[in-house]
Amino acid sequence: MSRQAPALDVVLGKRARGATLASWLYDELRAAILDGRLARGARLPATRDLASRHGVSRGVVVGVFERLADEGYLSSRVGSGTIVRARVPEDYLPSAPHVARVTPDRAGASAHVDRRASAPGRAGVPADVDRRASAPGRAGVPARVDRRAGAPGRAEGSAHADRRGSTLPVPRPFSPIEPALAEFPIQTWARLSARVLARISPRLLARADPAGSPALRTAVAAYLGASRGVACTPDQVVIVSGAQQALDLIARLVIQPGDPVWIEDPAYSGALDAFRNARAKIVPVRVDNEGIDPAHGRQRCARPAAVYLTPAHQFPLGVSLAHQRRVDLVRWANANGTVLIE
Repeated sequence: MSRQAPALDVVLGKRARGATLASWLYDELRAAILDGRLARGARLPATRDLASRHGVSRGVVVGVFERLADEGYLSSRVGSGTIVRARVPEDYLPSAPHVARVTPDRAGASAHVDRRASAPGRAGVPADVDRRASAPGRAGVPARVDRRAGAPGRAEGSAHADRRGSTLPVPRPFSPIEPALAEFPIQTWARLSARVLARISPRLLARADPAGSPALRTAVAAYLGASRGVACTPDQVVIVSGAQQALDLIARLVIQPGDPVWIEDPAYSGALDAFRNARAKIVPVRVDNEGIDPAHGRQRCARPAAVYLTPAHQFPLGVSLAHQRRVDLVRWANANGTVLIE
């Protein structure tokens, strides 16, 4: 049995005046990951230990860990604790910084830390995103990407040298609509699907509930309650064929012709289509390095019927909505009767 790397003690900076505990802890842990103080593969302390050490509630720590996991910085497994991912979102940006990595030694009992300095100015997602098309010869951006499966030299984690001789990660195709298909647990999915289909009966196919299988909705509601803290019942869950159908149904339900709707700028084109089909008045609201800007939205339209946003990984820029903006949006929406569509 391989030994686990010991959990690292995390040194956190002083909380700024006015900062919430959750936003402070999130910012400090994310900064520690990006500047290498929390190396790739490092194991974090247990949530109870970290909460006790820094005088915060365990619920705050759990929430921050879940947010960092959702955003691609941490990975958790039962029995293994929480570790820093080998690749984080900033690694996929052009000229991504070199960061500290942890690799076990041959005996597996200790770890070696590669502490190559991070490139200056790359501690966070840049506010200004280069929208220019990839030009041939730009460092780190190929003029042509080999999309063939198993093409030599395209393996995960491989590298190439730029014209200056520096080693860079191999660029990957920019496919914003396609998820990381290689990460999908196909074998597990196939096994579970076969188990369910073996018990299928004609009754399950006859006069199906238009909201989806009651058993599946019950499982989804239980999952949301346990992992997301969402208090909902199976009757509040509707199974759809995909995001586009969900957006179409929601737009038809909450939007009347002429109703103003905030839409992130830039945004998912499918969302624009759904709200345009509902004859909504589209109100573009700019996105900066903290996500959608509510102040800009209120300047353009003070009382929209709905707000469409992608807070975890804004589409297509990839930034995360700042915690304080999330809190402010929820309070403002409750006060104005605005529907938040995530």
